[in-house]
Amino acid sequence: MVTSRTLRTAALPALLLVVPAVAQFVGGHEFTVEGPNSMELIDLDNDGDADLVLGTRNGMLVHANQGGTFAAGTLWNATDVVVHGVDIDQDGYVDLVGCDELGNAIQWYRNMGTFGPGLPQVVANGRIAKAITSGDIDGDGDPDLLFTLMDGALEWMENMDGQGTFGPGAVIVQGLYTDRAELGDVDGDGDLDVSWSDRDTKTLRWSENTGGGAFGTAASLSMSGIGTVRDLDNDGLLDLVVAKQLDGSVQWQRGLPNGFDAPVAIGTPWATSELVLAQDLDLDGDLDLAIASSDLDELAWYEHLDGSGTFGPRQTITIGIQDPHLLMAGDIDGDGDAELFTASYGQYRVIYFDNLAIAGNSIVGRVFNDLNADGIFNGNDHGLYNYRVEATDVAARFTNHSGMYSFSVIPGPYAVWLPAVAGWSFTTPDLYNVDVTSFGNTALERDFGLHADQSSVSIAPELVPGDIRCHEVVPYWISVANTGSEAADLHVSLYLDALSTYQGAIPAASEPMNGVPQWTFLNVPPSHQRLVQVFVEMPDDTHVGEVLTDSVVVNTQVNGQNYTASALVSPTVLCAVDPNDKQAFPVGVGADHLTEMGTELVYTIRFQNTGNIPAMRVRIEDVLETDLDLGSLRLIANSHLVSVELQDDGVLIFDHEDINLPDSASDPLGSQGFVRFAVRHRQEATEGTVLNNTAAIFFDLNAPVITNTTWNTLSYGAVNVPGPEHGTPAGLFVFPNPAQNDVAVDLNAGFTGRIQVSLFDAEGSEVRHLVRRSSTVVIDRDGLDAGIYFLRATDEAGALRTARVVFER
Repeated sequence: MVTSRTLRTAALPALLLVVPAVAQFVGGHEFTVEGPNSMELIDLDNDGDADLVLGTRNGMLVHANQGGTFAAGTLWNATDVVVHGVDIDQDGYVDLVGCDELGNAIQWYRNMGTFGPGLPQVVANGRIAKAITSGDIDGDGDPDLLFTLMDGALEWMENMDGQGTFGPGAVIVQGLYTDRAELGDVDGDGDLDVSWSDRDTKTLRWSENTGGGAFGTAASLSMSGIGTVRDLDNDGLLDLVVAKQLDGSVQWQRGLPNGFDAPVAIGTPWATSELVLAQDLDLDGDLDLAIASSDLDELAWYEHLDGSGTFGPRQTITIGIQDPHLLMAGDIDGDGDAELFTASYGQYRVIYFDNLAIAGNSIVGRVFNDLNADGIFNGNDHGLYNYRVEATDVAARFTNHSGMYSFSVIPGPYAVWLPAVAGWSFTTPDLYNVDVTSFGNTALERDFGLHADQSSVSIAPELVPGDIRCHEVVPYWISVANTGSEAADLHVSLYLDALSTYQGAIPAASEPMNGVPQWTFLNVPPSHQRLVQVFVEMPDDTHVGEVLTDSVVVNTQVNGQNYTASALVSPTVLCAVDPNDKQAFPVGVGADHLTEMGTELVYTIRFQNTGNIPAMRVRIEDVLETDLDLGSLRLIANSHLVSVELQDDGVLIFDHEDINLPDSASDPLGSQGFVRFAVRHRQEATEGTVLNNTAAIFFDLNAPVITNTTWNTLSYGAVNVPGPEHGTPAGLFVFPNPAQNDVAVDLNAGFTGRIQVSLFDAEGSEVRHLVRRSSTVVIDRDGLDAGIYFLRATDEAGALRTARVVFER
């Protein structure tokens, strides 16, 4: 059968792709770890691949590398909360150094070569370390230890005999507020100096090794921010990489024989970054930069283009990493490129991303916002998220936060294209023909550039409740997407039903204003999303069957104009629910769920691991009806990192690989998640067509959980109340809307003096009239029937705003 994909070709020369490596990070593998304090890749069994060793609140946790993937964690001991790997006795096996927090001691374990540590040998008592590193500090040829201690001191200990007998220790500096220190030859004199980022003063500092392990007084390397010391330009002198705290920029300073050159900006200021990693991520011989920002809860990287200090645009890898505090890179699958790891203490998460710098039998590329319309990914360009890319004979894929897509393919010729995007024009070809050879190392370097036809501001909030179970604390998810063409600061407010109680959120809300939790997300690029998980206590069983009214409101200001968007949900209080279900919006009218022709259907699939162990993988398969238009499908929101593909036969797959979803008994809130997408019916669909939808949820290798079936019957006679508009100029916001009782009207800015508010029924009769000077008006529903009403507000200057109000039965 000939499909639309096989017809999509162009008269372009085929590209034979045997190309230099280009780092691109995809996927996202998660581990749930209680309090990840340290994180290292260490080949513990000398089998040639690196195992993941974590220092956690529960002790030393090891994930064995099994051919490029990690096994479930094994707790090697319940004492060491920080772990470091180094061959202390120089026998060719990496030993482990750990901090026993309860025992108030630092100890090391000889690697016996049997994938398990030997007996602990005390290095020092009376010390609790936040971080441990190592190097030949005294220049005698064996590895010494450097500790960043809880009491604010940096202390080093000499390996006296090269066999693990340590001296009494020497304090380098005290009174620090830093998480970890680094060793490196800052001044180029041949010995290892110590540098660290001081989180209190927001400066990068160092102490000179004056010889033999004696250290000088602490001094400043940079007064403008935190960072690291590395040789970026390969001239043999260490350079500075600094994340400035005042303006959110990243800079580097070239090392000179007697100091450092003036700062050079890397990209434009974006947000404060707390972690900076310099490592060759694309295998071109120079150091690239990875950064993590707690302001944005984001992980990003900059490609070093020429080895001389010229960097490409900032590339977002992922968002939603709350207060990332660890960052490292290393090759775990043996292909030569380094995967990127980060950790969040607040979320109990360790996450790593696959590096496709070496991608055999793959097609890899990017969809990006070409801000300067030059057809090249450069300057301030950024990746576009959740864009569908198609190729012949393989399932369609959706881009990640970097704008990256990846197809795993067998050798052969392919056409790869990006479907047209409304409101955007291509600055590159929209299709490429490519030959994937049989000998690997292949990747598509041709990107898809898009430039907005005009400036637009649009916000798309989503509010997704978990299982509404009486008496319990349940999760809600807020997803906010920038669907316009301009970057924007998004200010989010959550309005919960009076019967519900806010209990917290990840990320945490700012100080509630009038009891309303609020969040601010800075510099959200077009197409990108931000996610909040909220914990809400439900009412007791005396309220079973009652309908709650919850809403989320998002505000932004672009070019001096205010914009507001909202989303509302009305869940019913229950005490027993099926935690794995399917929902459709609109539900439709009556028993047949009559739905107006042309309506976009929004589907939500909720899942929960009700087993008794964590689920390593959650895979959702949704077979879409043939009357649905696959080309109209768009992804809206998801609770976890997920890879999405859409097959030609209409099978939509959400694959949460390495999600490590906790079981409901050990973590009721963390065991839940969701995905949400929208799709329209085909134009050929006729009145009376029934659109059924059911999903299958696979937890690891277990039999699938089959959800309920939703159905919508297409009709020209159905009355459909559309949802809230997104991105309209602010003036009137009514919440809740639809409503069962009273409504509040937020008049926002734009009105002057006394404001007259009138409410009209469907026949045009005025049923309410109020005069106010305040910014909020409450309209009493008493005596008003269910139906659609028209709200009008005018001020003394003649400014007019209108809104529609829906009262439900």
